[in-house]
Amino acid sequence: RLVLFTTKAADSYLDFSYRREDILLFGRESAGVTAEIVAAADARLAIPIRPGSRSSSSSAAWPSRSGSPKSASRWPKRSICAA
Repeated sequence: RLVLFTTKAADSYLDFSYRREDILLFGRESAGVTAEIVAAADARLAIPIRPGSRSSSSSAAWPSRSGSPKSASRWPKRSICAA
C-alpha cells in the first residue's frame, strides 16, 4: 500500500495499522505532492506539528542506520524516498 503523509489528511499516523510491505511517502516541504499522487495513495495520514511551527522535518524525525536507537531496528530495511 502507498501511505502518504500530508498536512491535508484527517487521519492521524498514530491510529493507522501499518503493514510490513507499506511504502511510506513524504512530499517536499515546499510543494507537497501532486493531486495524482494524493488520489493514488491508499492512505493519507497526518503527523501533527507544534502550534506556531511551520513544518516538521521528516529527515530529522526518522532514525538513521548508523548510531540509531534500538527502536529503529523495528523499521523496515528499505529506503524511504520523498516525492
